[in-house]
Amino acid sequence: IRDEHGDWSSDVCSSDLWVRNDGASCWITSTESHLADNTNRRVTFDVSASTSNTYYTFSYSSGDYKMFFPGSYSQHLVICTLEYTTSGTPTVTATLRKTSTVIETNISTSADGRKVMTIHAIMSGTSSEYPTLYIYNATGGASITLQKCKITMIPLGETPP
Repeated sequence: IRDEHGDWSSDVCSSDLWVRNDGASCWITSTESHLADNTNRRVTFDVSASTSNTYYTFSYSSGDYKMFFPGSYSQHLVICTLEYTTSGTPTVTATLRKTSTVIETNISTSADGRKVMTIHAIMSGTSSEYPTLYIYNATGGASITLQKCKITMIPLGETPP
């Protein structure tokens, strides 16, 4: 960092930096079928991982893992990647939500046999809120089988002044 005279500052150390590698993830270990029936279905995650010094907490109830926002950071990058197979042309809508509130949406009408979608957003939340993914498969298209799905949160630091 340079001061107003263009000289390098000597009083900045690594503890002054905002971001640390304190992310956490949840993912599925078995496939999930999603019929083409106009129904929003929440993906249930059954495995989790985090760094040893993570700020995130987890709920491990009955194979439905959730990562909760911590109070120590106000901004988080939330990334969800899903991979599905199909034998037709589905209209798949993936919705990233904060608990039940829609934050970001991605729609695919691809006829590929194997499809990968990524959806991401910068989110904030309280310690009782968590990011989650819903899948909606429109009537008239093909059913899908969710093969892989992972949701990751990475702390971004405080909101800039």
